[in-house]
Amino acid sequence: MNIDTFLIIVALHWPSYLLALLLSILTLLPIMRKHTYGWLDPLCISLIFAMFANAVPIFFLFNSLISTENFIYFLLSEILFWCGFLVFSRKHASFNSHFKIKFDRQLAFQLYLIFIVLYVSFTLLNYAIVGIPLFSDTSRLAVYSNSGGLGILSRFNGFFGFYTSAYSFYLLHYKQRRILAGSVITLSCIFLVLTASKSAFLNLAFAYWGFQVFYRSRIPQSRYIFWIILLGGIAAVIIILIQTLNDGSTWITSVINLLVRFAASGDVYMAAYPNNTYDVVHISNPSTSLFSGLLQPLRLIDTPPPSIGNQLAWHVFPSSAGKNVGPNARMPVLSFILMGWGGLILSVVAGFITSFLLFKLPQYLPKGIISTALMTYIYSNAILGITDFALGIGLWFDFAINIFILLALICLLSKQLTNSTHLSFSQR
Repeated sequence: MNIDTFLIIVALHWPSYLLALLLSILTLLPIMRKHTYGWLDPLCISLIFAMFANAVPIFFLFNSLISTENFIYFLLSEILFWCGFLVFSRKHASFNSHFKIKFDRQLAFQLYLIFIVLYVSFTLLNYAIVGIPLFSDTSRLAVYSNSGGLGILSRFNGFFGFYTSAYSFYLLHYKQRRILAGSVITLSCIFLVLTASKSAFLNLAFAYWGFQVFYRSRIPQSRYIFWIILLGGIAAVIIILIQTLNDGSTWITSVINLLVRFAASGDVYMAAYPNNTYDVVHISNPSTSLFSGLLQPLRLIDTPPPSIGNQLAWHVFPSSAGKNVGPNARMPVLSFILMGWGGLILSVVAGFITSFLLFKLPQYLPKGIISTALMTYIYSNAILGITDFALGIGLWFDFAINIFILLALICLLSKQLTNSTHLSFSQR
């Protein structure tokens, strides 16, 4: 079932959809209230989309579009995932206050300058070689296909973008080097628009949220949230208008597609459950499919196998065959296709790991602005474990290489600062 068919059925049976959505909201609302920190919390955003996604199987049950077996598995998988998630979850995860990074403030600013140069250089290099995604006819998800390995730059830029944005908010808050910080934020906004992703501005909002929550231990103020949402809305409109000119569609169609995105959060359920369509998915090696996002950049496999989302999309939309398109495989679909009923074990393990990355990991990091930027980056990306755990595993490689680069630079810069301090002391 595609989204158009789903919307038609919803229009015909809208009371049952509203009831399904209400039940879905009520089941996840306690987690949102007890374990999120403000509306800009990435977990809060993810839970909102999960509410719309989980409403789809419930709606299918009301209208006999899902088998009882599949619905029971969906229910058990969701329950077990959130049970695992609650192991470490808390309202706000704090850093380890017993130790700090030596020369934290000096290092943070030097890293800021280095990452600005790398972020701008890598972005412009990508534009020069593979083109600007906003003006490209190719899907932004496939923009790095056959790019000769340039995709590695995007893995670095994800962290560089978060670091420079979070530290810019730090400078603006403490009224230091405001021209530099304002220029970096402005440049980041331009780059985010050029990515062609209507939700890209969430990264800027998450960076601001991370600075306020992890560094200042405060919920972002309402007036700042308003301006960030307004800025994100303006950016989305700009992207819609440019894409409308590129593909020849009307702006009204683009706006409708943007609004439909909420209902489409459950697109994997639409594609998988009616008539047991998930049977078309062929998985030769479940372990390889689950960890392909980690194995492929390590060159342990040459080409990753088609994902569950790819295969479902190719079946629903035959014209898309071979393209890197498809819905995110949420845990009930992912675990069942990979492991059958044994996938319930994967559900609880996935919840446990996601909870560890979000809430337990900060306790091993020293308090300071460097850890704030790093944890904001990890937190904002680890939340993908809720949406598509297999895709989230692929980000572990990104985490590892960026932490390695960060530690290497900290060691080199710390050594220089230590030698400079000793030299100054000797001269005195």
